[in-house]
Amino acid sequence: MTKNRNFKVEVRARMAMTGEKYTVARRAVLLERPADPTPPPEVTASPRPGDAPIQ
Repeated sequence: MTKNRNFKVEVRARMAMTGEKYTVARRAVLLERPADPTPPPEVTASPRPGDAPIQ
């Protein structure tokens, strides 16, 4: 099952309405959608056992 089923339905509806090819309709739908308001999580390096300073 696809993760973005609703998105694909929206793209295919635009294709049917405008006669555009899938990639053109997909790009247009992406540009019409609002940007994701949540930024991606920050990636932090986790210490590995060999990273400890030698004493």
